[in-house]
Amino acid sequence: MWIFTKQGFYSATMSTVKLGHIQVRARTREHLERLMEALPKELNRSKIVETPAADYRWRIVMTPAKWTLCMMKLAEDIDYSNFKNACAHAGLNTAPHHDVWRTMRHLQIVEENDKLWNDLYLPMAEPEAECPDCRMFYCTDDDHPPYCPICGEYKSTQTKRKS
Repeated sequence: MWIFTKQGFYSATMSTVKLGHIQVRARTREHLERLMEALPKELNRSKIVETPAADYRWRIVMTPAKWTLCMMKLAEDIDYSNFKNACAHAGLNTAPHHDVWRTMRHLQIVEENDKLWNDLYLPMAEPEAECPDCRMFYCTDDDHPPYCPICGEYKSTQTKRKS
């Protein structure tokens, strides 16, 4: 489970070291330190462990019950209407948040356009072109310049779909 909070970014998984426990992993030690500061009662006896050879260098191991309490407390402490702004005000580097937002926004656009495609365009014609930027297939004809609904741009080049 990936969790983004005002304290940082975490990946919570079953521990690979302590059977039946949760490991909360982070890319930076600071994120775990900030989590411990935000949850002093819940994480008072926790220790940050460094694992230099692992995918996530820093981690805290705890029982599932303790992790549940941490998640409840974090949910209770939501005091913002814009998460990315709250992270910026908390002093976090928000570039990764914007990257995730952009990626997930693209997923939403693809989903919305898939529905639009299925409802409106697919019954009319087979897609003929592929956007060179996002690889989305779309319909085109000689009367209109190629337009990619995902990128929201007219394209000067296109790849014809292989039959």
